[in-house]
Amino acid sequence: MNSKKKQLIGAHNIENFIQDGKLTACGSEIILTPGAKDILRNKGISICYEKPLVEKKCAGKKEEMSVDKQQKEAAAIIIRLLRQEYGIDNSKELQAIAVRVLERMATGEK
Repeated sequence: MNSKKKQLIGAHNIENFIQDGKLTACGSEIILTPGAKDILRNKGISICYEKPLVEKKCAGKKEEMSVDKQQKEAAAIIIRLLRQEYGIDNSKELQAIAVRVLERMATGEK
């Protein structure tokens, strides 16, 4: 068990962790409240997490998958959906749409 205490960052103290338009706190030792995330989003500050490993269930066994691999799989699904459901075949257009969707997902933008 990790003995390090996590730092709660909320709307009440988020300004202490912003410097030069960037979030100075990072890693798995912080917890951002929804209010803090809203303030960061309104200031145009991206929240970037280290590449944690997450569990994915595959055929009854657990597999570790990096966030980078998840993004690549999500992009492939988006592109496949656009081809099959919307008939888009232009590779550049497909890639651009997939990138925009993933960016919006990462920032929580609708």
